[in-house]
Amino acid sequence: MSKTYLGEDKLSQAIYLLQPSRPVLVTSHNADGSINVAPFSWLVPVSANPPLVGLALLTHPRRQHTLDNIQREGTFVVNLPGLELAERMVRTSYRYPPGVNKFAQMDFQPEPSRAVAPPGIGECRAHLECRAQQFIPTGDHTLIIAAVLAARYESDLFDENLLLRLDRTAPVVHLRQRKGPTGQTHMFLEPAGIRTLEIPYASGGDPDASNGQAKNGTNQTS
Repeated sequence: MSKTYLGEDKLSQAIYLLQPSRPVLVTSHNADGSINVAPFSWLVPVSANPPLVGLALLTHPRRQHTLDNIQREGTFVVNLPGLELAERMVRTSYRYPPGVNKFAQMDFQPEPSRAVAPPGIGECRAHLECRAQQFIPTGDHTLIIAAVLAARYESDLFDENLLLRLDRTAPVVHLRQRKGPTGQTHMFLEPAGIRTLEIPYASGGDPDASNGQAKNGTNQTS
């Protein structure tokens, strides 16, 4: 089977070969104490003992608001959504008029955390409460190495090995997205096939409403 090399001028697109992704929702505190929420897919475990995760957030050409929050406050929560939250997850990536709080706009319910200040999202099925330890510049992103201070999950959706019970729920697997002048189309894998969502922009048409760390991923604007 023949394979094609990417040209050197297109190597930045190599990250798209890592699709599909498993997006999460990150909650943090804004400077005024309100709750910020945004979806990201560049999250990986980097150590089991001690438990550490790495979260890469866009720094150039536009700095993500979540990065500012974490650098200022030091803590955040990784929330693992179910597929039923796919549309709301995408909508949290869009830009909203000044003064509009996306957490409230999505009608998420805050769930108090035990070890950090930011709350989790009550509708999500698992949560990692994290404290940043290192901020490492990595090209156009900043890699945050964070300690997992506490974790909680819906026990009826996970087995004794903390693996999803696929007879009761499905992982959120994002396949690809397409931007249009008035909205975006997102494709998610589901047990019966592929779920396609047509989601208009909140501001009435903004083709740059989410900058996406990968065109087919869900690392977005805030």
